[in-house]
Amino acid sequence: MRFGPFLGIAILLLILWLGGFLMFHIAGGLIGLGVEQLQWPRPVKPGDVLHVDIEVLEARSSRSHADRGIVRARNTTLNQNEEIVQTMVIVLLVPRRGGMKAEGSL
Repeated sequence: MRFGPFLGIAILLLILWLGGFLMFHIAGGLIGLGVEQLQWPRPVKPGDVLHVDIEVLEARSSRSHADRGIVRARNTTLNQNEEIVQTMVIVLLVPRRGGMKAEGSL
């Protein structure tokens, strides 16, 4: 098998990241609209210590739901040596803040 245990670790990393992301946002609610990019440039090994940086690339109002917005975010997972082990760009449907009604803002 070409990827061996590293494929399993990569899948586990994705599951753990998604689970953590959903738990972090459970109070406000969100819906994943898709993943635009997903890359594993370096293997994750047992014993690695990982952290995720999230950068919001775009936030705009939904055209079809006035109480929702669309967010594109880049998530970068790094190991203990600050080496990138996973990157992904995701698109989410999120609730808008109650007081903001301006066109194009969340």
